[in-house]
Order: sequence, then C-alpha cells, then structure tokens
Amino acid sequence: MTIRLTRSFIVPMAMFWICLGWAGMSRAATVTVDIAAKTSKSDVGTLDPSKPKISGEQVGIFIKSTIIEPQYLTLKFVGLADQDYDVYVNHSYKGVKPAREFESGVGYRIDGRIVDSAMTKCLAAVKEPVNKTNGRLQALRSSEAKRICWTLGQATDWVQTGLARDQAWRSVSVIVVPSGKMLEPMEWLVREGEYETARAVTNACWLLQQARDRMYDVIRDPVLRNEVVAALTPVGFAAAYSTKNGKPHIDAKVTNNCDLPVSGTISYALPSGWKTNAKKLKFEGLKSGQTFSTSFDLLPPSKAGAPESVPVAANVTVTRGDMTASFKLKIIACMPAPASVK
Repeated sequence: MTIRLTRSFIVPMAMFWICLGWAGMSRAATVTVDIAAKTSKSDVGTLDPSKPKISGEQVGIFIKSTIIEPQYLTLKFVGLADQDYDVYVNHSYKGVKPAREFESGVGYRIDGRIVDSAMTKCLAAVKEPVNKTNGRLQALRSSEAKRICWTLGQATDWVQTGLARDQAWRSVSVIVVPSGKMLEPMEWLVREGEYETARAVTNACWLLQQARDRMYDVIRDPVLRNEVVAALTPVGFAAAYSTKNGKPHIDAKVTNNCDLPVSGTISYALPSGWKTNAKKLKFEGLKSGQTFSTSFDLLPPSKAGAPESVPVAANVTVTRGDMTASFKLKIIACMPAPASVK
C-alpha cells in the first residue's frame, strides 16, 4: 500500500528545544511539578500535564496541548535535589542542566498540528458512532454481524492510532535524571517524526474509506448496511418542525465532519395532498467542516390541520476515486407542544 502525502498534510517542523532567552518568554504558560506532593498543574487550560512519574531521583512529566496552535511553556520542578541532571525531551537526550534552572523555569515549545485538520476531525467524529454501532451489533448472533463487528473493532484501532499520533506530536515529555545515573523507562506516547505522524493519520482515514466502501458492497441486509456505513461516515443531520408566519415549517441542516466531500438531497414524507415551497433540497461537494441548511413551509390542500410530525431524511453519498457509498439519515420532526398558559 502506498500513501502519498502532500503539503496539505505536512507543514515545516519548528524548532522544539527552546532556551530560556526566547522572545516573548513572559507570555509563556507555566507548568509546575511539585515533587514532594507528586502533583503537577498548569496556569492555563490549554496545557494538560500528567501526574509526574517519580523513580528515586528521576522525575518525568508528560504535557499535552489541547489546542492545534503551537504553545510556549515554562516548566518548573519544585523540590529537585541540588545537583546536575541529564535532560530527555521526547525520549531524546538534550544535555545537562542544574536543578536551579528547573527551579526558576526552563522554556519549551509544543508544536501545533501538522496534519490535515479535516482528517483529525473525521477521526474524532467517527469514534463514538463506530463504538455505539459495534456495541449494538455484538448482541446479534448472525455471522454477518460478527464479521461487521470485527471490522468495526479494527476501525476503532485505526481511529485511536491516528488520534494518538496527532496528540503525541502536540505534546512534550520531559525526564530529568541525576547526571551519571542510568535512565529508567517511563512509558508515554512516543512523538514520531512529522512524516510518520502525518502518515499515521492519513492511513487511518484511508482505511476508514476502504472499510466504508467494502461494507457498502458486501452487506446484504439494507438496514444493517445503512447503519454501518453511516457510522463510518461522520455526517451530522438535524431537522426541526415549527410554526413560522402561521404556517407549519421545516428547518433542516447537514454538517459534514468527514474528511471527504459529500453530496445528497433532503427528502420528506407528507400526508396526502400536502405540498411544500421547498426550492433548495440538494447539496453537492459539501466539504469537511461545512454545513448545508434549508427551510420550507408545508402547504395544506385545504384548511386541514398540520400533521403532528414529519419524517425528514438526508440522503448522503460520499465518493473518492472509484470508492462510493450511500446512506440515509432519518429524523421524525415533531411539532412542539403549545406553551401552557399560567
């Protein structure tokens, strides 16, 4: 299998190790590790430090970024013995520093996201529906359901791997070891190179595309096929039923969280004789992160009362090259009950 990575997937890697004298140091966030208390804390919500790992005089900390932009931080260790320490950043030796430097603070930069955000968005959005569908199908005893669950289990692994690689890039692990002593293993996510990071995320999305296409072609049960393909294609659909200007009214919205563009139509089912003034029901090439919205009134054949509910659906097709899959997202839009008069 060959994965081609373009500039849309990778941006140049910035220098990671930053000395204390960078410009704008005063604006850096601060992460403080209290060795005696075995705690860590950040003064900003965009950095998430782990509980420190302590082995004798060796201390390690893993700090995750919760945003996609680069961040500067000042790392402080409180309670280090007064001696020199070998420093390891993301499992790479970075020289020797005295304890007093870490007491006052050592500066680092955590790089921002380097992979296509549409891909990471797709992986994050598909995680929950895949897990829910897999859990529901586990109760079925058919051989087809078992095969599907095996593939959905694989999909969970692909998603977790892709997201973990992206998070590892937007993280930093720092371990300090008394100089002259052997480094003891401390297990954290290993930050791979920019190519390997981008390739892991790209590969996860590519495998989801292959699974989606395969499921669409081989699942015989149309209801089951639709559910599984929809779980593998993170597209959100919402529809609301209300009264507007005295007329029954439908608002519908399709949001694409897949890494590929989607196309399709909005459909509905009305009582006999009812019509609509709908003019925009078709969407084409809806890109990742984009939303298609439409609204229309329901027109009765006479003075008939409005229906209590209206089935509305988004008929979605996703295509890449020769791979195509289609599915339907259904909603029963109900007219809200009139507000009670007090």
